[in-house]
Amino acid sequence: MDFQIKKSQIAINAADARPSRFTGGERIDCAIAELDFNKRKVVLSIRLLEEIEKKEALEKYGSEGSGKNLPFSSLSEDLKKKDKEND
Repeated sequence: MDFQIKKSQIAINAADARPSRFTGGERIDCAIAELDFNKRKVVLSIRLLEEIEKKEALEKYGSEGSGKNLPFSSLSEDLKKKDKEND
């Protein structure tokens, strides 16, 4: 079988999608993106695994913006306003 991970499938963020992250011979977690028994080819995807894990976390813990209702969620904005007032 021929196993491949395309550069575009290394990570969700383009900045993290660099093959130099890996030295070779190491184990990595990934998902199967394509499986072709006739061509004996398997395309693997770290990106797909990240997307699956993110979806599962959102389903389990709520939406991405759910933390915005916490008391300290606007702290950085409040600090920026304070800095502008002091200038």
